[in-house]
Amino acid sequence: MQIKTLAISLSMVLLILSNAGHSQSLPTRPNLMDAEGNKNGAWTYYYDEDWNPIEDATNALFYRLITYKVGKPIGEMADYYGNGQIQMSVESVINEDPLEFDGMLAEYSKEGNIVLVEFRKNGIMDTATTIRKFRQLINTYQQKKPNHLDLAYTANNLAYLYREQPQYDSAEIYYNMAKEIREVELGTSHVIYANSCNKLGYVLIKQNKFEQAEPLYKISMQVHGQTLGEESDYYKNARGNLAFIYMQTQRYDLAETLYKEAINAHLNTEDKNDRSYRYNCFQLARVYAKLNQRDKALSFYLEAKNITEISEEHADWFEELLK
Repeated sequence: MQIKTLAISLSMVLLILSNAGHSQSLPTRPNLMDAEGNKNGAWTYYYDEDWNPIEDATNALFYRLITYKVGKPIGEMADYYGNGQIQMSVESVINEDPLEFDGMLAEYSKEGNIVLVEFRKNGIMDTATTIRKFRQLINTYQQKKPNHLDLAYTANNLAYLYREQPQYDSAEIYYNMAKEIREVELGTSHVIYANSCNKLGYVLIKQNKFEQAEPLYKISMQVHGQTLGEESDYYKNARGNLAFIYMQTQRYDLAETLYKEAINAHLNTEDKNDRSYRYNCFQLARVYAKLNQRDKALSFYLEAKNITEISEEHADWFEELLK
């Protein structure tokens, strides 16, 4: 099977609206080594559902087509679902693991829609070009498939890129777009919708938009607690951010409740050396300092610092908590 070049033009980078392919025999290639033991020519790799390499093509759920020259990958590389539908395409691969490339990388959903793009020059991401390609892709989705879950996934990926810049106002726009689509298509009790609430809440906090972020973290806590359990990282993350909002808005009684819940959860597992346990103890000490309850504040400060008494090094402990 020949890999088609992923063109940079809008017509090729945007949506692929065709149906997924039917079941078929997976391609085979020579997989040859030269006399020095270097990979040469066209190769095919097969993978299981977790992307672990396997030898038996009949059990493969994914496969990769790649070409080598004297042991180094060259040209295009593409990953496919077992039915022949493309899953990822790289225009010019430089290294496989970790993946390095030039030109365009595109990831596709099972429906054949592009949901992620990244453009690199000399192995370094060209952020401006990548964002432009993302926005072109999203605009086309909005015209042709305005409420499609693949649009939500694509908007989520662009939001993450903006978040890392950091451009939180732009990230807010696209995280909100993803959340609204998932609310309609999946419902408010779905874990992926709750994930969207979590991510949108984060960029709102970064902009000090606490009033808008608060209900999102309440939803996230409720849904993640019901679906993944209160021991899940998603639930803990939502709880911690909601407690932070309460601190920033001076609702110390509500912050106290959440930090105590987090600390008790650690005590139940006897995991007092965990960094998050120390963090929650410190935050609870800050709560009590704000409430001018010095004895309680000191107790949790000592626990957070893993010390038994105040020394000269920590003489300004109470002032530290009030910052």
